[in-house]
Amino acid sequence: TSENTNDYTIVYVHNNKLVYETKKSGFPIINITSEVEVTDGSWHLVRIKQTQQILQVYLDDMKLDDDLESDSTHDFLDPYLSGIHFGGKRKHNNEAFRGCLVNFTINNEIQSFFGQSNLLPN
Repeated sequence: TSENTNDYTIVYVHNNKLVYETKKSGFPIINITSEVEVTDGSWHLVRIKQTQQILQVYLDDMKLDDDLESDSTHDFLDPYLSGIHFGGKRKHNNEAFRGCLVNFTINNEIQSFFGQSNLLPN
């Protein structure tokens, strides 16, 4: 989430499929859902690639949906980013993320979960 707006980017699992959701002020919520299930016990790679013009979401090196215009998506690396959170529950029900997160990389730099990152909770 961004500190000074209600803009956000969220990636979650719903009905066994990966969902990318973004909201930017002045634009509707954009939602991309994978066709394949990610709750199969296998490791999966999620990559979000953003340039000045486009944003692309990949699951296991396969692009999900069409390119999005960057102007209509939340800039998840903006200077007012207040934090990045992993796991937890979207709603108060029995479903939550369960699994392992091995690496989290921003701009080809692995981010540490052990106190070396300003964005990740330590």
